[in-house]
Formats: sequence, C-alpha cells, structure tokens
Amino acid sequence: MTLAGTSVMAEEAGGERNLPLEVLKTVDARGELKFGKAKFSGLTLTNVVFPLTVMNGAARLTPSAQLYGGRFSGDIRVAVDDDTATMTVQQTLDDVDLAALGQDLLGSQDVTGTGDVRLNLVSKGQNLGQVRRDLDGDVSFSVTNGSLEGIDLWFELRRARARLDGETLPERGDAPRRTTFSSLSATGAVENALLTNRDLNGTLDFMTVDGSGTVNLLDDKIAFDLVAKMVDGPVLQSDPAMVKYAGKTLPLKVTGTISEPSVLPDFSAIVKQQVTQEAEDKVNEEVDQAKERVRDRLRGLLNR
Repeated sequence: MTLAGTSVMAEEAGGERNLPLEVLKTVDARGELKFGKAKFSGLTLTNVVFPLTVMNGAARLTPSAQLYGGRFSGDIRVAVDDDTATMTVQQTLDDVDLAALGQDLLGSQDVTGTGDVRLNLVSKGQNLGQVRRDLDGDVSFSVTNGSLEGIDLWFELRRARARLDGETLPERGDAPRRTTFSSLSATGAVENALLTNRDLNGTLDFMTVDGSGTVNLLDDKIAFDLVAKMVDGPVLQSDPAMVKYAGKTLPLKVTGTISEPSVLPDFSAIVKQQVTQEAEDKVNEEVDQAKERVRDRLRGLLNR
C-alpha cells in the first residue's frame, strides 16, 4: 500500500506479471485486520483497520489509519470479468507531514509541508503493466507552509537576471537548494497514466505562480508552463537589481522529473513586454498629437 495505492504497480514498473484473477473468482471471504501500529512499504501507521470482502470475483478493501500527524482512508475495489480485472482506487490523505512521509516512503524529502491528497482512479487489465498504463481518473492536492527541496528558485531568478543584464553571476555559497511556499495546490485529470493539470497555483515569499502542465505517472517526467508574478516584499528588496520587477509577470518553464525538477525563468519576456508597451505608448502619443493637430486645423477653418 502506498500514498497512491499503487506501490505494487510502481515496483513492477512496466512489469507484465499477471494478476491472480482465477483465485479471485473462487475465493469467498470476509474479514477485518486491525493493528495498533504497523509498517507497510516503509510507512509507519497507527490505528490501522483493513476491512476486506471477496465474493463472486469481486474484492473490496477499505483501509484507514493515522500516519505522520494526519489521516488516511481508502476504498479499493477489484472486479473480475472473464480474463480482465477492473480496479478502482479512491484514497484520501488529510493533514499529513509530507517530509516525514517522503523520508520513510522514498528515502528523501523532496516536498515538505502539511498536505491533503485526493485520488479517484480506475484502470483495467490482465497484468500490472496494463493496469499502470491504462490508469484514468482525477487527482487533487494542496500543501501549506512547505518547501520544494533541491531547487532554489530565488537564486535561479537572480542568476537569470544577471545573465540577461550582462553582470557577474551571483554565487550560491552554502545556502540550501530550497524554495519555500505558503501554499501550493492543483487538480488534474489522468488519462492513460498521463496527469494533465490546468490550475496549478502557488504562493511564495516573492511571487505567485499559476499555470498548467503534465506529469507522466510511468516515469515521473514533468512539463509545466507557468506564469509568475513578482511580489514586492523583504525577499525582493534584498536584491536591489530585482526590485524593478515588482508587479511584473515572468514566464517559467518547468521540466525534468518530480524528484529533480528544472525551472528556467524567461526574463527576456519582461524586456519584450516593456519594449512592446513603450512602442504602444509612443504610437498612442503620436496618434493623440495627430488628432490634436487635426482639431486645431478644423477650428482654424471654422473661424475664418
């Protein structure tokens, strides 16, 4: 069992190990397992309850537990029809410490903060590989007071700005590669194991972020096009060269993988916007002057 309810599928990435469909057709069982404390896939759970029903080729598991300061509940169903199984997964995480969960589940703390996750997924297949590839459904998450570890977006913005202005690039020093945020949320639709998101939203100390993109659930590759709006405050004011961008919008392209993202800011877009705006202002000014000249000439003709 995992956060996404697909740990076995993840471990069998691309695997074609057949599901025990014939066994499910013949088993008739009902029961409930309870643990005061248990460990599954590296996760430590307390107050664990596993009600299970298997009858006439259909199985249902409705686990619940407390973990890492929060709660987990799920509804997992498998229905066998001839030689194919249909699996539905509904899972909820509430108020979970993502740093502690990530450390035990993945051995890393790529995301910290308090998180809520909602999964509503369905798939069909004869083996685990098919089930992973045909995954469809809906996903949503929200995280508060957290951080993205391994990437220092503020440093990357300052470095891109210095490169654009032809200045000496800033040095990182011993500062950790970390981007903190007060909130981060998104919803998405999954089709054939590709998660498509159109409403990612984040609030950082120095910018707000909105955008859309995709996550490949088979290989964790990400591709997002974001628009950031620079927000004035202590962080922006800490670098005088960045203050001029307060209130400006900045395109961001995010690629790589979930665990190793790459963020490329496009400061040149701000320059293009500024040049375009200056050109429009100049044109409007000349148009206004031309109109005024025409009005003066008409008044002169009428007063003759």
